[in-house]
Amino acid sequence: TDATVEEKISETGFKYTLEVYPSGSYTLTLTGTTNTSAKVLEIPNEIDGYEVTVIGENAFKGMTSLEKVVFADNIESVKDYAFSGCTNLKEVELNAEATLYTKVFEDTAIETLVFPADKTATSCSFEGATLDGMNHLKSIYIYAKDKCWIFDHGVSEDEVMSEETLEYLRNNVTIYGYSSTYEIDDNINSVPYSPKGFAQARGIKFVDLATLEENTIADGETEITLYGNVGKTAKLSVRKMVEGTEEYKDVTSGLEGYDIALAYDISVVDGDYEGKLKVTLPVESKYNGRTALVLHKKADGTVERFSPVVENGFVTVEVTELSPFV
Repeated sequence: TDATVEEKISETGFKYTLEVYPSGSYTLTLTGTTNTSAKVLEIPNEIDGYEVTVIGENAFKGMTSLEKVVFADNIESVKDYAFSGCTNLKEVELNAEATLYTKVFEDTAIETLVFPADKTATSCSFEGATLDGMNHLKSIYIYAKDKCWIFDHGVSEDEVMSEETLEYLRNNVTIYGYSSTYEIDDNINSVPYSPKGFAQARGIKFVDLATLEENTIADGETEITLYGNVGKTAKLSVRKMVEGTEEYKDVTSGLEGYDIALAYDISVVDGDYEGKLKVTLPVESKYNGRTALVLHKKADGTVERFSPVVENGFVTVEVTELSPFV
């Protein structure tokens, strides 16, 4: 209660509050930056010899130019609305200890949240309301085993995610993690869940990382292969799209003048997958050394374009989801 409180600006433009207690302990909280037009924000590990441990409430709110944030290893807490309204923020590199609070990434363009694993991590966590307003989110990866706590009940009603968020998660998001379970803590502050418990209790798709392994699966008839982290029982499903159908026309639109070597809808059945996948597609050997055009229509309707060189009658592309390929 007798802390000395100072508000300062670092040489690199970070605004911060430093609270120093008579015992010698302290808390350094980032409160903003003078460089509000920055595209990349690298949170420092320390300022003036003090470790940076907290990103404060509203600290970088509304920085519409911001595209990427890299967290320092020391960050323990990211407070409410810290990056809210950073509409072009697409990439975040979290550390293994950070706890995320209410609407930290509200109204951003982030599609994937990754909680990395660390042997010493004990509090990698987020509350339900962290995900409120993340309307581009598709995946949450939680690599820590027995070290991630998800809070969704508490003294503050703000900690509970909204019904709109829950509906969005059920329809659009997959949580990747481990099926470890925790004993329920009935204290007044919180009820912790494992990633699996959090997902299954709310009807959100969950993929157990323990069931995946780096492997190649193939379709014997078409010779299409898939390499990546896939379920141990997963099989590759390949369906040829019929020329002249609306589905075929939709995917091949604009390819007049091209020789279309294949048009397949590719998926995985009897299992799951996660992360980057290498898909190898057969074309004729007469095209060896030439550049092919591969179109991949993603689930959201956008089309990825690749230009691989044909080798030994095959081309390979790297994707993060499966759907129609031409």
